[in-house]
Amino acid sequence: MSQPDFSVIIDNLTVLDRRSRPTPLFSRYTFFGRRKTVRRLDDICLHCYVDRYDLCSVLLVLVSLILCVADAFMTIHLIDNGAIELNPIMNQLLRHNPFLFLLVKYSLTVLGMVWLLMHKNFYPLNGTYSVQRFMVVVPILYATLILYEMTLFLSVN
Repeated sequence: MSQPDFSVIIDNLTVLDRRSRPTPLFSRYTFFGRRKTVRRLDDICLHCYVDRYDLCSVLLVLVSLILCVADAFMTIHLIDNGAIELNPIMNQLLRHNPFLFLLVKYSLTVLGMVWLLMHKNFYPLNGTYSVQRFMVVVPILYATLILYEMTLFLSVN
């Protein structure tokens, strides 16, 4: 099957349409691009990557990563005081090496948050909510978990 011809003939000149291919996920514009938002109203409910991210989205990622590290240290401290880890994979990592536990936990959170950040303008669930709305939930869940861990910590001491 051949590629469709996206060329336009203008006064006997053939001009290739620059939009014949979608923008790749990683390109030279990833770090030096100018697109921060969706530019056309027609593109709002489509999936759209941007070249640069707004401050709010970056702060959501950073706060989530800071809370992830705080959660990991709280977990290690609670485990040292007799608590148990309910996640069997993380429990094995904690038994084997607490630093490895911290590294795996942080790496998985980084991968997830970067994926959410890259897809922040996507609208899953039939275009109802953007992925950026899900990004707001992550630090809220981490903060709730840390508050719970603090109550456990206070009840132990």
